[in-house]
Amino acid sequence: MIRGIALIALLLVFLAPPAVGQAQDGHVYTVSRWDAKTGHEAAYSQSYRDYLIPVFNALKERGAIVSFLSLSKNTGSANSTHLTLVEFANWAALDGFEQALDEASRAVHGRPFPEIVAEHFVPHRDPRGSEIYVAP
Repeated sequence: MIRGIALIALLLVFLAPPAVGQAQDGHVYTVSRWDAKTGHEAAYSQSYRDYLIPVFNALKERGAIVSFLSLSKNTGSANSTHLTLVEFANWAALDGFEQALDEASRAVHGRPFPEIVAEHFVPHRDPRGSEIYVAP
């Protein structure tokens, strides 16, 4: 049940409803944040490196995204936060992201992205939110 909810939350990040700013030309950005569960920091960071980064590199090589930036913060305590900023060329690229993400995951790992998330991310993290931005 929890895995299903977390997977739905992840997918909602990339399926946000159209915003007023969509009429604007230019790049679109998503910023997503997850906190590693206490005691799972190392496992989550390893999954991030092993599964997410290669898929995002493939997305960039395929032209599905312009760029991405992954940041982590570890305060030395039980807190570990990961932030991912993804740059899209336009709203159409963002709208096609779910399909591009799944295709890249299948090319890199031989499996659909939701399976990767359920197995390697859901047990280790709590989603903290995602937002869409455009340049002013």
